[in-house]
Amino acid sequence: YEFTGTTLQRFPLPAGDVTERGRRLDSLAQELASWDPANLFDGQAPTRELIDEAHREYTRIRNLMIAEQEELDWAVYHLYGFTSTELSLPVGDVDGIELGTRPFEIALARSGKETAWFERHHSHPTTELPEGLSPSQSTAYARRLELIDGDRKLRLLESPEFKRRWADDPWDKKVTDALTYWLLGRLESRDLWFVDGGDMPRPRTIRELAGVIETDPAYADVLTALPLWAGKRARSTTDMLIALLKNEPVPFHKSLRYRKAGVRKRAEWEATWQAQRLEDAGEITAADVPVPPNYTSADMPAAVWKHRGKLDVPKERFISYPGATRDGDGTDIIGWAGWNHLEQGLALMALVHGALEADAAPEDIAALLSGMEEQLFWITMWHNDVDPRLGIRFGDYLQNQVIETANKIDIPAEDLPKYAPTQRTRSRSPRTKKEN
Repeated sequence: YEFTGTTLQRFPLPAGDVTERGRRLDSLAQELASWDPANLFDGQAPTRELIDEAHREYTRIRNLMIAEQEELDWAVYHLYGFTSTELSLPVGDVDGIELGTRPFEIALARSGKETAWFERHHSHPTTELPEGLSPSQSTAYARRLELIDGDRKLRLLESPEFKRRWADDPWDKKVTDALTYWLLGRLESRDLWFVDGGDMPRPRTIRELAGVIETDPAYADVLTALPLWAGKRARSTTDMLIALLKNEPVPFHKSLRYRKAGVRKRAEWEATWQAQRLEDAGEITAADVPVPPNYTSADMPAAVWKHRGKLDVPKERFISYPGATRDGDGTDIIGWAGWNHLEQGLALMALVHGALEADAAPEDIAALLSGMEEQLFWITMWHNDVDPRLGIRFGDYLQNQVIETANKIDIPAEDLPKYAPTQRTRSRSPRTKKEN
């Protein structure tokens, strides 16, 4: 149906004004947003005291909004002639009420009808008016209950289908989601992922990451926030980080990022990228560049799909390196997804060299080394100019490193694509022995 200007002129607008009440609700909504956990930690670190204060204020303001919305509803009913007298109270002259205690909800509870309304909206049925209301508000609510019971039109308007639901996530979930977002953001701090604040990328085990958080005063806020996030699950810093980072990193190797159908689509995308290079060089036209297919959720593991989506755009925060290990540390090695392709390549080669020094099996080293293929494609495109400090072309340098390392483990470089890492079981923090 088209709502043209001419049609809207026939819309029945009554005389009267509820602008002030709308302004009141808008003001309360802005105040509510400032205490919402999603915005609470902007510019300040999470603490138990801050979260508890936010809960009190959020509840107080939301209850006021519920009450003010009720007054708006009944003010509009009167403007349209559904009530003979004005039953709404002055703007700002109401006490807050909890969800489940509005007059129509009391009437619904009294009716004894089977309904999922209260459970669905995280409220509890009650047949009595809320305690602590002012005399004027209590009188108004009692009168509204009488009208709902006796007036068929008002009973229809005050049925659940036409009332604001005030749907919201439970407070604990809102806090957990906000803490997750804040903690993951803090774990992306650049100094955690480069050696001594320089330009050399540094992959870390989760245990190493925990060690920095426990000992560096700059991350005292993270050490405080982790138990708030973990709640009853709180154990060691390592255990909490393992739980926090579950399903956050995306594997470095394409064989672990895609299922079989996804691997085939990835090959089509790589063919498109190669064709685009030829187009840039003037060797083919845009019409010759194939259009690759979109991915579907069936092409990737669920943990990868949630970060990448149908265009495989990297939106994850971290990279995982299955197959890479450190002696005496059973936790996963991860890196920062904020690294550019050169930095990702340098980080991967550092892990390869670590595997060589640890006398890892040749096939395990080859599995890591095979991940350089997709990085080198971009490194040779974007990072192969002569580095002014080192006087080398990193694309050529890393390509030679791959060939030399392959020779060391007696595996031809051209055979590296045949090797791929396997996804091991999730990292665990070794249990400490019980003291006698």
